[in-house]
Amino acid sequence: MEIKPIYLVLAGGAALFLLKGNSGTSIISPGTTTPVNPGNTTGLTDQQIITSVPYDGGGGVNYLTKIYPAMLRLRPDVGNPNYRLTDAEAQQYMNNYLTLRQALPTWNNFPDILDRARSHWKQYGVSQKLTFLPISPTDGTAYVPPPTPVKSSGGGFFGKLLKVVTSVIPAILGTETAADLSAEEQAMLIEGSGVAIEVLNIFIENGDSQQQFEAMAASDKVQDVLTQII
Repeated sequence: MEIKPIYLVLAGGAALFLLKGNSGTSIISPGTTTPVNPGNTTGLTDQQIITSVPYDGGGGVNYLTKIYPAMLRLRPDVGNPNYRLTDAEAQQYMNNYLTLRQALPTWNNFPDILDRARSHWKQYGVSQKLTFLPISPTDGTAYVPPPTPVKSSGGGFFGKLLKVVTSVIPAILGTETAADLSAEEQAMLIEGSGVAIEVLNIFIENGDSQQQFEAMAASDKVQDVLTQII
């Protein structure tokens, strides 16, 4: 059977749309505060930019155009999802964002909260341009939990959704190696897999023990395939 990456885009996208419409999302995304004029940074080292330019939120002009680029130059691992945070870096990552300190204690994917921080940074932090290097002031955006918990995987909407992302998607991925795909198909696979992983992480964060086990197994399968082309 020929792999059809578009199935991932359609199934993952539809599932995510329906899931958000039913229960909201617990994906953590720090907000943006009022930008602060940092003044002239000409001649400053990257370290000086990081420590002297005020943090103005994850989507702030200062952060996106000055602080984050300086962090990437100083520590390229800030943008590397395959980098494993040290204990000190994982703790600093949580210290940077109030939403993480409030949300991660509610996660059940790892017993150690530092491992939960590592998981969040790998799944969300890198793509959202969050950082494990110190920021000042820290981000004070509060965590807003989803209004409705995920229901049992035994049946109903959420049971069917979990079946899609844990059974159908890995089955499609397993029919052919990603390296055999064209560049266009690989791009579709990356896009669709990103959506699928986002859906799976909602179950990892909020599901019961069986849902978490099934979702983590499916997520590992998807990521194993992505390593063939990324």
